[in-house]
Amino acid sequence: MAPSNRTASTSTLLVTLCLALAGCAADAVPPAGDGGGAGGDLGPVGDASTSDAAIPDAARPDAGPGTDAGTPDLGADMMMSLPDAGPPDLGVDAGPARDVFCGDPVPEGAERPPALPAYSGGMCPSFVAGRNTIATMGGNREFLLILPEDGVRPDESLPLVFLWHWLGGSANGFRDRAMVQDAVNRLRFIAVIPEARSVLTFKWPYLQADPGCVIDAECNCDCAYRRELAFFDDLLACVGTQFTVDRDCVSSVGVSAGALWTAQLASQRSQYLASMLVLSGGVGTGMLGLDPASTLRTWSPAEHKLPALVLWGGPSDFCFLFFESTSQRLEAALAAEGHFVEECIHNCMHSVPPFESAPDAGQFDVLWDFVRRHPYWLRDGESPYQTTGLPPFTPPWCGLGVGSATIRVGECPGTTPFLGSCA
Repeated sequence: MAPSNRTASTSTLLVTLCLALAGCAADAVPPAGDGGGAGGDLGPVGDASTSDAAIPDAARPDAGPGTDAGTPDLGADMMMSLPDAGPPDLGVDAGPARDVFCGDPVPEGAERPPALPAYSGGMCPSFVAGRNTIATMGGNREFLLILPEDGVRPDESLPLVFLWHWLGGSANGFRDRAMVQDAVNRLRFIAVIPEARSVLTFKWPYLQADPGCVIDAECNCDCAYRRELAFFDDLLACVGTQFTVDRDCVSSVGVSAGALWTAQLASQRSQYLASMLVLSGGVGTGMLGLDPASTLRTWSPAEHKLPALVLWGGPSDFCFLFFESTSQRLEAALAAEGHFVEECIHNCMHSVPPFESAPDAGQFDVLWDFVRRHPYWLRDGESPYQTTGLPPFTPPWCGLGVGSATIRVGECPGTTPFLGSCA
């Protein structure tokens, strides 16, 4: 993916980055015959593992079978080249006078989302619970549609949540590892889990556009970016047409590579989104340098201010990108534009966030609650949490506002302390 008119040393760096990122995906192969299904691989909440050659057996959690792709040594100089991206604590504006939920009456004069986008294919196909295919820009794409198992009631207008999987993951893996069906049944929402295109090396187009960056035989980086945005538009159009969707409660949740993409989607399609959740993701620097994150796209100004939950695994959250720095860059951009931010920092590196289940709740209800309590019509920079406080099952390593979280302490279940462990 070496771009034109750049120095040989820079080209070498970018090639090294590509090889390294590919290595992150190598060990996330689902068990044979599983297709990424049961026993999937949200875990890591991130881009699969490094190669067997890079991680000794004693330092590797039991992540199932994988392949040995080898991992380039990025070297200490590259690891130390990141700037201190930690933003200051910019504070939190006063919140609403009461708790709110998606589905509550909309205040008079509140901002509302636009009409659903038009489907690019003409007449929408009919979808069923489970795996579906939709014709969109660049060809047919697959996705999982997760509906309440007892059906959608005639009087229901359900939130819609898009879930974007990690580099070595799959739609089935996300569904199973995040227990999405259980959450949909209990909390009453619709989930759409897109399947990444197999021809894309990095699954989602979050790298900077470059005329010389050829993703496949037909499409350079910019084209792949437009394809993915069109995929989202078509899914939103057709799911929103077939089912009664609460357009004030459409959210995007991404994990690692999917979180890098969620940051891009939120910047480009904020007019449709009520909230965003970025789990070990973020944005790049916008300038070429030794920092591998410089190859990532930056944040673009968003049309609609949307609350964001930004989470990462501490200073050792590393999978050939320093996700603390990419997350903090995103936070700084959001704070500068006046978006509300909930910040969560665990200490379990690039792995599943160690949420604990509350009584009568699921392990990841912290995430689903954020979606349900942040409808589109909230005032800019506003969150009900500013008045009510964080929900009682929120871990103590989350806080309100940029720079507010105190990193988690203690052991990490199923995670061996190893710098940069992507397993």
